[in-house]
Amino acid sequence: MLDRIRSLLITLLILAIGFSPRIPLGIFIPGRRFDLRIVDIVLVVICLFWILYLMMRPYLHLTSLAKPIGLYLGICFITTFLSLVFLSRVSLLRSFFYFLKEVEYFLIFFVVANWVSSKNALLRGLQAIIVSGLANVSWVVYQLISGKNGPLFKFLTPEGAFDRPRIFASYGPTLIGEASPLSIACFFSFLFLLSLCCAYFWTAKRKLFFLLAFLFLPCALLSGTKMSLGLILVGGFVLLLRFKMKRKIFFFLFILTLLMFISGGLLYHIPIAGRAFHFKSYLTAIFQERLLFVWKPIFFASLNYFLTGVGKGAVVLPGFGFVDETHCHYLKVFIDSGIFGLLAFIVLILSVIKLSWKIGLRSRFIFTKIFSAATLGIIVSLAIAAVYHDVFRPFVPNELLWVFIGLACASWRIERKSLQNSNGIV
Repeated sequence: MLDRIRSLLITLLILAIGFSPRIPLGIFIPGRRFDLRIVDIVLVVICLFWILYLMMRPYLHLTSLAKPIGLYLGICFITTFLSLVFLSRVSLLRSFFYFLKEVEYFLIFFVVANWVSSKNALLRGLQAIIVSGLANVSWVVYQLISGKNGPLFKFLTPEGAFDRPRIFASYGPTLIGEASPLSIACFFSFLFLLSLCCAYFWTAKRKLFFLLAFLFLPCALLSGTKMSLGLILVGGFVLLLRFKMKRKIFFFLFILTLLMFISGGLLYHIPIAGRAFHFKSYLTAIFQERLLFVWKPIFFASLNYFLTGVGKGAVVLPGFGFVDETHCHYLKVFIDSGIFGLLAFIVLILSVIKLSWKIGLRSRFIFTKIFSAATLGIIVSLAIAAVYHDVFRPFVPNELLWVFIGLACASWRIERKSLQNSNGIV
């Protein structure tokens, strides 16, 4: 009974992430609007239920990621606390919510890694991800037919909060509950890579998952961001290395390339989708404008706070100015938490890569192979993309990322437990 309740709550959590419904509160933390998202409510219910469960069965599966996660959060907390006390450059309310949001990502991971305890629960988790993906595909199709772009859940931005409606309006269709082009690109790119993993490992349903991959791919490109193409190409290449295909590698590469060209050919002349293929001006902007006029002066200004940074959620960097979005996540972590925070973050990313690669090689269980391979492709592509974009900040893709990592760890734990039971080991 308890396992069914836990499985149901995990399914609701995944669906809440995919649909992203929210309750507008009409308030904002300094510089940012503040909405109460349904996924936050579901997570609070899960935590309350988990506390009661731990009172009856005090066991917690920490996984090998517990130490790098604890190290990163600990450094972020200490550096932010020091900044609040000595620098007074950060809003207490803003710092609290920014730090709490990162805690939420890791909480989602530990919940999924501990609560998914059977093959059926893994299957329901995969089904929930696919259902949320197909629902958002349907919403994209509706927007293309109606000619009206925007999320289903629309709310006014409170006066004084940061908003860029004209920039967002210049991009393509949105998710059901999210308008950020970066979130849209990441969401559909993640599902595309997941579908490829399912198609490779789940041979009985290969045609179905190739069809799903073909549905998710154009939706990612329709986001109008170069990020979608970058994530797909880098993630796809990583998967090819992970699959260790010899003769078949050329066939699989051909299928991936064919999907890319078919989607690109169909979408290239659509102005929004065509933006994803125009790299020349984008690369020029990165190396000439961002590097010289944004990243370089920000970096030198942040050297004054080399050890502690200026605190999580910092808006203003003394000596430079507004730094809410640097378009380089590593630089932003360095500004917020100093060199130790940056090193801890890099260690965390490398730990996820190592874990997903290791359990993928050792596993004989289909779900472990699928989720570990998908996690590997996604985390490597995000780690590279973080050099030129704030990819680890948007809610939806990062929540989904830690769901993937949690499912990979849960599947590995279930597989090992099953192997021990079959060998008569308790």
